[in-house]
Amino acid sequence: MIIGFYFGWIFLVLAFASAAAEVLVLSMPHDSALLVSAHDLWFAIRPGSLVIFQIHVERLSPFLWDPVFRALLAPPAWLTFGGIGIAMAWWFWPGRHISESQKEDILKREEALFLYDELSREAVENGFLPGEDDMLPDHAGHHVMNSDSGEDIHTNDQLEAQIEHIRNPPKTD
Repeated sequence: MIIGFYFGWIFLVLAFASAAAEVLVLSMPHDSALLVSAHDLWFAIRPGSLVIFQIHVERLSPFLWDPVFRALLAPPAWLTFGGIGIAMAWWFWPGRHISESQKEDILKREEALFLYDELSREAVENGFLPGEDDMLPDHAGHHVMNSDSGEDIHTNDQLEAQIEHIRNPPKTD
């Protein structure tokens, strides 16, 4: 089925190419028309191949050329190729028929994708300002240092006692 999807995209590329090729037909001296049929476009680009194709089709069956292929070549080529391309790309799109487990997996991935936005919204609601760095140091321990000499106010014994106090807080019952 993926082959049909790719063929749909090939037809869409052909539609864009044929729309661009209409400039060639519109630049030729003849009656000015707003839309150029696929027959006129083919005849302007490669007239010999159109005649050979018509001869081969009429050899198979004259009925095939006059009502069938003339009707297919009457609208603009970009419209014909584009219509076929859109129909095939939509019909054979791989994600069109997905199972419930695949849908759940897609929803989980979508939640993970928007997790940062949700956490940011909750942080703003809790008082954190957007643009404020919450990892910025608050410099709360600067009172320990003497600003004039840069030496510790406390002795090493006092610091070790504080560290021990932090590691093993006194038990309160």
